[in-house]
Amino acid sequence: MTQKEKLIVVIIVLVAVLALGIVNYQRFKSSADPGQGETVHGRTSSSDSGSVSSETSQSSASSSASETKTSAPDFKMCDTDGNEMKLSDFLGTPVVLNFWTSWCTYCKQEMPDYDSAYAKYGDKVQFIMLNAVTQEQTLSAGSDFIDQSEYTFPVFYDVDGNGINQYSVRGFPFSVFIDADGYITATQYGRIDADTLETDLAKIAATAKADAPEKILSNSRASSSRAESEAAASSSAASSKATSSKAASSSKAASSSQAAASSKAVSSSKAASGASSGTSASSSGK
Repeated sequence: MTQKEKLIVVIIVLVAVLALGIVNYQRFKSSADPGQGETVHGRTSSSDSGSVSSETSQSSASSSASETKTSAPDFKMCDTDGNEMKLSDFLGTPVVLNFWTSWCTYCKQEMPDYDSAYAKYGDKVQFIMLNAVTQEQTLSAGSDFIDQSEYTFPVFYDVDGNGINQYSVRGFPFSVFIDADGYITATQYGRIDADTLETDLAKIAATAKADAPEKILSNSRASSSRAESEAAASSSAASSKATSSKAASSSKAASSSQAAASSKAVSSSKAASGASSGTSASSSGK
């Protein structure tokens, strides 16, 4: 084999290796990059700690043609006050579960849409904005981010990673839509757009039950912080009003005092004038 042929072979091998590398990279990116936003309906997930659904997810032999439903795996979490609860506590209420972290750009980009959706569907759907604590750089990173934000949706914390393990979360953000019976209707990796969010929320909201458990209607920390801000603003406004009123009263009192002084001066002037006239008259009489 000549030197030229060897060079051609080497080039072919390098091109093949490069092509293989590109293919593998694309495969890895589609499975790990949250920006891909792939939606998977009825995604199955193994669970050793039970599921949320109120009935089995397998179809009977007589109805094998019907759609097989996937139960939402149950797991433990904590609310903003540190109270422990389980996903199954909300059985009977539609749930949208969103896994997020404070360092995730896509997570932060979709939060305004979630907050707007919460304002519309918060009375029908339980929003669980779940911070993956074990994936944060510090334990308080997620709560610190929420404390500094003005979002009103309910925030929860996956303290021990139980949630991301049960749902085999492989990227952030990850959204799961669960109907009132505890079945997954849709899931999505990556940032969800407002239209898709609206469609999936409307679908699960329609399954809400009249005797559903009480929903957590707000982010207690955000609400508390906002209430404190409003109270401070109200107090400041009241103080400013009181100061203005006091200043107005002082000004009015000063004006009254000045008017009284002027009136007194006029009276004194008149009296002096009268006395002078009397003296002149007396002198003329003499």
